[in-house]
Order: sequence, then C-alpha cells, then structure tokens
Amino acid sequence: MKLHVFVATTQGLVAIQNITAIDDIDISSIVSVNGTSTTANISNAYHNFVKNGAGIIQHDFGACSYRINVSKRIDQGNSWQLAFYLAHAANKENILGDGQVKSGDKVICATGELNTSSRNIQSISDIRLKQVHAATQIKHWHKSNIEVCFLVPQANAKDVDKNLPLNIKFVNKLSQALSYLPLTSSAKEKNKEPVSERKLSFESATETSSLLYKIINVKAISIIIASFLMLFFLTNHWINDEKRRQAEPLKNNINTSTNKLWQVLLVTQPSYQINDTLKPAFTLIEKTIAEQLIADNFDVADKALLVGSEHILEQTLFQLPKDGINLAIRFNLTVHKLKQQHKIINNSTSTWRYELSAKLIDLENKRQIETHTEFGEYTNNTTNCDNVCYSQWHAANARKLAQDMGAILVVKLNNLPRRYQLELTFRNFLSKELDLIHQQLNSVPGALSSKLLQEFDAKTVMLHQVKSRKYQYQTNLTAEDLMIELQKIFKAFDLSVNDVKRDSHAIEFTRSNMPYSLYYIASIMTFCAFMLLLIIAKRRRIVTSAHYNEKSKLTTTLNKHHSIVSPSNDHETFDKKNIAIKGPARGQGALENYYIFNENTLEVARNSNDATSSFAIDYQQISRLGQQCLFKYENNNFYVQDQGSTNGTVFNGVRLAHHQLALINKDCQLILGGGDVEEIALCQLDITLAQRNDAKTPDALIMHLNSTMHPFIELESTSITWPSIEHNLRCHWVLMKGKVSLSISNKKIVLGDGKSEILAYLVYQDGFYLEPVKSINSQVMVNQKFIFETMPICENSLISLNGLEFSMKSLSK
Repeated sequence: MKLHVFVATTQGLVAIQNITAIDDIDISSIVSVNGTSTTANISNAYHNFVKNGAGIIQHDFGACSYRINVSKRIDQGNSWQLAFYLAHAANKENILGDGQVKSGDKVICATGELNTSSRNIQSISDIRLKQVHAATQIKHWHKSNIEVCFLVPQANAKDVDKNLPLNIKFVNKLSQALSYLPLTSSAKEKNKEPVSERKLSFESATETSSLLYKIINVKAISIIIASFLMLFFLTNHWINDEKRRQAEPLKNNINTSTNKLWQVLLVTQPSYQINDTLKPAFTLIEKTIAEQLIADNFDVADKALLVGSEHILEQTLFQLPKDGINLAIRFNLTVHKLKQQHKIINNSTSTWRYELSAKLIDLENKRQIETHTEFGEYTNNTTNCDNVCYSQWHAANARKLAQDMGAILVVKLNNLPRRYQLELTFRNFLSKELDLIHQQLNSVPGALSSKLLQEFDAKTVMLHQVKSRKYQYQTNLTAEDLMIELQKIFKAFDLSVNDVKRDSHAIEFTRSNMPYSLYYIASIMTFCAFMLLLIIAKRRRIVTSAHYNEKSKLTTTLNKHHSIVSPSNDHETFDKKNIAIKGPARGQGALENYYIFNENTLEVARNSNDATSSFAIDYQQISRLGQQCLFKYENNNFYVQDQGSTNGTVFNGVRLAHHQLALINKDCQLILGGGDVEEIALCQLDITLAQRNDAKTPDALIMHLNSTMHPFIELESTSITWPSIEHNLRCHWVLMKGKVSLSISNKKIVLGDGKSEILAYLVYQDGFYLEPVKSINSQVMVNQKFIFETMPICENSLISLNGLEFSMKSLSK
C-alpha cells in the first residue's frame, strides 16, 4: 500500500512524485517538474521551508536539503506547504507513492499554509476553485473504491462548498493533519509539535506559578539539598569516567586492505557519426582496451546494462556516478591517406595514417585528468579489395594501436590516486556531535564525497537523547589513515569512543555511555537558581500583599472615624464594567506628553480653543486656529490641508496652495511658519503612519517636532518667538483610527513602533481599551492585576507594561 499526496491548486491536483535527500549544506532545496531540470518558481520558498530557522523540514526530517519532484508547475503562494510536509512524513516511513494511484492505495489531497513557529495551519484563498478542479479526479477515485481524504484549514470552513462530495477534513494544527497518514505510532509521536512551540496562555502560566508556590512551601529545601547531592555524585562519576577513558586508549583493530574504486566506462562517438568502414575498428578497439583493463582487475561497466542500449548520450554522462561509475575513458580513431585526404579509395597501393586518442574523465569532479594518443602508419598492397576487405584491414591495424593504448592506460590508472569507499556507523552520539564529526571528515585532505545512508531512531538516555547514523564516505585515504583522522577528531572534541567494530569495508563506532556530566550540572544549577528565584518572588509578593492589606485597613479605619465613604482606590481590583475614557486623552507617567485624538479632523495652530479637535504649537510664525493647517481622515487615508496660513505650509519640500489636500505617506515632513527644504526651518513636524502588518489601511498618524536643526539656529530670541518650545519638543500628537501598538524602546513606552516587540494594543471603540498580546515576554497589568483580555481604560486605571507604568486622562475635562 502506498500513500499518494496531491497539492490542491487553482489549476488542479499536482502529484508529489518523490523526495530525495541531499546531505550537502551548500546545495539549495529545489522543486523540479517531472524529474527534469525544469524547476518551479516556488523553489526558493521551499528552500526556506526546509532550512533551520525559517522552516521546519530539516529540523523534523534530518537532511540539509531536498529535491522534490512534482507532476506540474506550482509557481506562487504558500498553500503547498501542508501537502509538502505530509509528503516528507510519508517519505520518512517509505510509503510515499509517485502519483500513479492503484487499487488498494490511499490518497491525501491537501491545501494550507503552515506557521513554522506555532505549527498551526493558516487559511488560504480560492478554496472553492481548488475544490472544483479537484472534484472530477476525486470522484473517479471514489468509483474505484480508493480512499481519498481532502485536508482543508479549519479557518476556511465557511468558504468550502459542502455540496461537493470530496470527504473534506478540517484541520488547524499539524498534529491533526498527521493523524490522517497511515504512519506507525512512533512516527506520529515523533512528528507531534514540541511542547516548547505550543502557545502558553497567561492563564495557564499563572496556574503553573501558583502550583509551584505550593510545592515550594513544603519541599523547597529538600529539593535543593537533593539537587546538590546529585550534583556531587555526577561530578565524582564524571571524574572517574575521565580517568578510565584516559587509561583505556581507543582500540585499533582495523584491517588495512585496499579497495580500488575506479569503476570504468569506455565511451566513443555515437554510431551515426562513425564511417561504416571503420565501425568494426571501433568495436575491436573497445574490446581490446576493456580486456586489458579487466585483466588488471579494473571494473569495466557494460553500457548495454546501464542504459539499455549500446550507446550512452552526452547529457547522461555525468549522471553515471549514481550507478557507481566514476571514470570515463573516451577514445576516438581517425584514419586518412597520406596522399589522398578526402575519401577512402580501395583501388591501389596506399599508405594510411592512424591516430588513436583517449581522454580520462573523472565523472564525479567533472574534470579531465589524463590523455594519451597513439599513432601508426600502415601500407595496403592488396588489389581488388572491396569495402568488407578494407573494413577488416582497418580493424586489424586499429587493434595493434589499441593493444599499446590499453597497456599505457593500465599504467596511468595504477598511478592515479586510489579511491576507497567506507561505510562509517556512529552509534549513541549526540546530534551536535554527529554534525561536528561529519563536518570535520568532509574537510579532511583526501575527502571526496559523503552520503547519509541511514538515520536510526533517537533514544533517551537519562536526561538526553542520542542518535545513530550511517554514512558512506569516498576518500583517497586508506581505512587506517582515516582512523587516524577520526582519532584526532574524537580527541579534539573530547569524545570517548570505547568500541570499534570492523566488517569488510564498514567501520562502526559506539560512544561510551557517558552521562554528559557537564550538561547535567548546568541543568541542575539552572533549576536550583530558578527555584530560588521563585522563592524570592513569592516572598516579595507576600510582603506586597501584607503592605496592601495594612494600607486598606488603615483607610477603612480613617473613613469610619470621620464618617465618610472613601472613593475607589487606585489599586482596587479592576472591573470590566468600569467606564472607559471617551474622546481624546493624554498620557501620564511612562506615556507622558502623548496626546491622543480620535476625531476625523485635527487642526494645528498657534493656539487651541478646543482640546478635543486641535493642538497648539506656540510658535509666533504659525497662524491662528483655523488658518494654519488641518489633518483629515477620509477614504481610509490621512491627508494634510493648508488653511490659508500667512507663512505657508511646506509638505515634503513642496509648498501647498491654499486649501490644497495632500496625501500623507510614511515618514513625511511638514514645515510650519516659513522656511523650506533649502533653508534651516525652526518648526519641522515629522509625521509617521502606524500600520499593523495584517492591516490594509493605516491605523494612526503620529507627529512630533524635529529638533536636529535647533543646534544650528540662533536661539537668543526663542523665548519671545516660541515660549513653549521645550514643552512642544517633548510632545507626541496621535490621530487614532484603529489599533495602535504599544512597545518599549530605550526603556520608554512608544506608540506605533514597528521595530520593537509589541506588548499590547491601544484601541478606541466608543472609548479607550487596552488589548494585551498573548506572549511569554509580555506582562500587562491593570491596578496590579494581570489581564489577559481586552479591558476598558478608566480615569483611575494604573497600567503596567513590563514594569513601566502609565495612566490616561481625558482632554475633554
């Protein structure tokens, strides 16, 4: 039974035919069409999907790169990712079919994009079109009683045409999709997403912390004592193991018999390029040279067995190493009369000149490594000799040259560096140790090529996992020389290898059962430090709670004594029913000097009569309210408009005409109160658009004054022309029309920063709300209580982002 995996595309189903691992970090992963040299445009995206860091294939399935063959081109999008991953999983279990579905086989059609961090399956587009193009083929399979499963992201459930009987299965996680593969239970377990990559909500984190606090109360001291006892035991064991390892040198029972690896193929011109009279001569040359090579114990390949015919094409010559052929001897024979140059004429006594040439080509390195040419002159005194007679005569002469050529080639081949092919098996090593050994062996002088033959299932030993791998190495080094290099590598990386087994040309190394003491020591010390930090954190929390309770009691006592009711405390438990701040607001604390507006228009002028729809820059060259300029939001864009100001408005180096409306793009500059780009303008307003990655329209307009030019300006009279310059330089004015991110940069809270990690969002929906981002690095609190969902921001709310506290106050009061 085979499992055939198809990618559901808008052009129809595309079969994944086969997957080949490429154990070479310098070769990029590619997607080829029907096994040809034609590659799909998604090859670069597939390479990123494979490699560690951006993708997950190398991490989950081992090899550095892969070549995947598909039946048709796939040139855009990422909806192929789910099917490609499932094909890799099936290939790992050796059940992946080639797309030619037979009775008893199973079929999976899939479409979906993978989030390589969370391993969630994301929604895709054109799902109905993909269903329509797949329907005919799937119905045909159903009639043939072939089991078919069509996997679609859960997020696209509402987009699916349920009238088509395609056996749709909705999945939102990679582990769910893998459950539809007929894999072994061990394979499914291996392909589950790691715990470290699952999302951890703040709620579960809080519950875990509470549980740890309870454990610490009873067992903290005993755990720490036990940890240090175990640390002492492991350290002592490691020292004894090190002494034993140094006392027992590595065994070297290697048989140093040679293994000559020149696998030879004799190649000449195609038969249609050879004169009919000389064809017997070419046949006899090839036979004579082959006999001499075989007599000297060289392996000569049979072309008919390799390619199914007598001739081998030029374009397939360098594909022969996969069949074990690594050396080609290309020979050619030229014959001509010394007196008559153009045609062979069998009418009289004549002298003929023969030239037999040979080139030795290393097929793996694609280099010519040797050449040789034999010359000869022969006289024909035969009369009445027909074409058959001449053919036999030329063949006999060519054979004499071929005998000399074969003898020379034998000498040359014996003088070439010998090649050895060895299978090396490394058992019970750490993954990083295997990678280091492999890298070092590939860099040893004389190393030619390497190939990963098998990777054995990982097994757990104490607190770590060990793996075993089998490699095939081709090298100019003998087995004995290679062992010397391996001993140097083991010594350089301080690896203890106590068991070496040799069978024919295979060598097996077994890592000693060392407990990796330093690894455990570091882990235990880290665990102890973590436990101590939890104890300290709990004690600090207890002290804070006691202080708060004492303060609450004192407040209650004072209120009772004076017969008054205290207003709500700043640190009371946050209630979602509290009323959110409506209209524009200004920040306080860590958000000081931020003025946040939510109207569709916002005016800037020398003075401001309405704090809800305008702000003031007290520079005397700026016109009064209603006459300088206006910011406007319409049709999902932000604009600036000059209101007929006296000294004009310069936007991105262009002076605006009165009432001219200009579109605001990212990183714009507005000069107010005179001056332009060729002058040093005192009042330069930098404007930035804030837009989320998943948003199609900008969320906010953020403005602040540029102070970089002020050191070059004479400021003696600044206090007269601009009394509030110091305050204005610290201000940020924000016109909000969507969600604006809150981040921390240089120990300050900033709005709309696309470079720093987002901790929360500021939202305005008939009032200001705080939306926390669910992240391990984000700690959002309101009134000293962690929050995990969107909450209203009230006048008395004390908000903390990773320890930086701020509050907001309405501008309408």
